[in-house]
Amino acid sequence: MFLTAGRGDFKYLPCEYTSCVAPKKGLRVTLLEKQTVACEATGLSCGTLYSSGPPKSTLPPEASSIPTFRYISSLFYQHLQSLEDIEYTKCGCIQLATTPEELKFAKESYKKEVNNTSKPEAVTFCKSLKEVRDILPEAGPSVLGGVYTPNSGQVNAGLAAHKCAEIAEERGAVIRENVAVKRITKSDGVYMVVSSKGDTFKAKAVVVAAGAWANDVLGKNKVDVYKDK
Repeated sequence: MFLTAGRGDFKYLPCEYTSCVAPKKGLRVTLLEKQTVACEATGLSCGTLYSSGPPKSTLPPEASSIPTFRYISSLFYQHLQSLEDIEYTKCGCIQLATTPEELKFAKESYKKEVNNTSKPEAVTFCKSLKEVRDILPEAGPSVLGGVYTPNSGQVNAGLAAHKCAEIAEERGAVIRENVAVKRITKSDGVYMVVSSKGDTFKAKAVVVAAGAWANDVLGKNKVDVYKDK
């Protein structure tokens, strides 16, 4: 999840908005990564997509080429479009369920997993395809085609971050790695972002990763990071 500082308030947005959607809408985007794209927790908030549908069953063991990935992506996308509901979990995992039986099995399996990991407070939600699209606006063929993991039937979240970054650059975004943000100030409606290297960036809106490392930066600016219970 990300916080975006704009118009005097803070709102939650998934990372795909910043890396893909914003430049697509004509906004100039500069993405500052504390270390590298998909390093540590970066990019992992997009979760993991699991599917028991056509992509997994039709993927040949020797598949490793980009054309194959794209072909699997198209099948996966068609499979998504045929769904009415899917299973979305608070831990970041999105489980696809095409039938009531699969949905029941997914819920029971997740509940058993939660009990085994001593996290009884965890819950699951059933989301429609449209609602998931709202959460992951760019979860289409362009992303899935580059992040599909052979023989596993899942989309790797770390690879998804790399693919989103690639798409962002193609759309004109600037990505700078190993640039840690140390201070954020605002004057006359413009944000001043100062990095650990002394560089200063000006912007009308600032997006800050709402992770553990961001607490120091936001705390100094008297901004509380909302923690989902």
